[in-house]
Amino acid sequence: NVIISRLTSRRACSNCGAIANIHDIEDENTCPKCGMKNTLVKRKYDDEQVIKYRIRVDREQTTPVLDFSIYKFKINKFNGTDPIDFVTKNIIKELEIDKQY
Repeated sequence: NVIISRLTSRRACSNCGAIANIHDIEDENTCPKCGMKNTLVKRKYDDEQVIKYRIRVDREQTTPVLDFSIYKFKINKFNGTDPIDFVTKNIIKELEIDKQY
């Protein structure tokens, strides 16, 4: 649900190409990068049905590889809803520990 909420809220500026989340910007009719009005559009791959399909494919194809890697290399899982800085620090810390492989 978090993934669907985030991705269906994305908009692309047809003027400059910037990507913005309508929940994170002051005016959903104005591009936060170039300032143009009425240029933010929803891309077809940010449609809920497309996202659900992508999630299903990911679970079928990527999750088994991820699960094996977590088991084999003792990699920790991270909560993607944590603050970006926190997740980044934990990933870097994990990569530094796994340099022995």
